[in-house]
Amino acid sequence: MSHTVDARRMRELLEQLRSVAFTDRRLPHLVLQARYGHFRFIEFDSTIGSPFWPVLTELMRSSEDDHVNLVALEPDAISYFFAHFQSYGALRFDLGTSSDDYYEALEVFSRRLEQNYWVGVA
Repeated sequence: MSHTVDARRMRELLEQLRSVAFTDRRLPHLVLQARYGHFRFIEFDSTIGSPFWPVLTELMRSSEDDHVNLVALEPDAISYFFAHFQSYGALRFDLGTSSDDYYEALEVFSRRLEQNYWVGVA
């Protein structure tokens, strides 16, 4: 199963992401819009560990979402990724995705990264 996104979905994801975050800012500066007071930042390496997929699955269930997206902030999700890999710097995982599929997709994708910064957008 492919977890990559097409050009239309990539544009939608970036628009959605920009509505909640200042994508040009980095910690320790304010990176989320003021109306978002409950959030967690997680290093990319933490997303590969075995406990993370069950956490994402539970977050999807509790928020009544049917999928989650991981989007690269650096290197640029469109210009860098598409130029180098003919795919965009984002992955979509449906609620029914198995943990094996999740970790396999991340492993394949992480090989492409020079810097590992991801943000989840449900």
